Amino acid sequence: MDANIHSEPGKRGQDMAGEPCASWLPMLTLVAAGEELDPAEQDRLAAHLAGCAACSAVLDRERELLALLAAHREEPDAALLASCRAGLADALDRDR
Repeated sequence: MDANIHSEPGKRGQDMAGEPCASWLPMLTLVAAGEELDPAEQDRLAAHLAGCAACSAVLDRERELLALLAAHREEPDAALLASCRAGLADALDRDR
């Protein structure tokens, strides 16, 4: 297995304490949120996840967290939104 799949290009290895690889965290968060990767990035991420249990666990947790947030999302009251928008418009008009 290529040791470089665990880190940024030119850097070697994964933190052996079971910590996720810092260089992959932004991509893991984007993927969990539904960001689509190009085929080369998909292949690179799949190879990394196959050999990195810590990053696989982070991706699973991110997906679970986002699913929980989506399940408990409530739409704000329409009257409250209209009132906030009107207040914002008034404030912007005063600042001109």
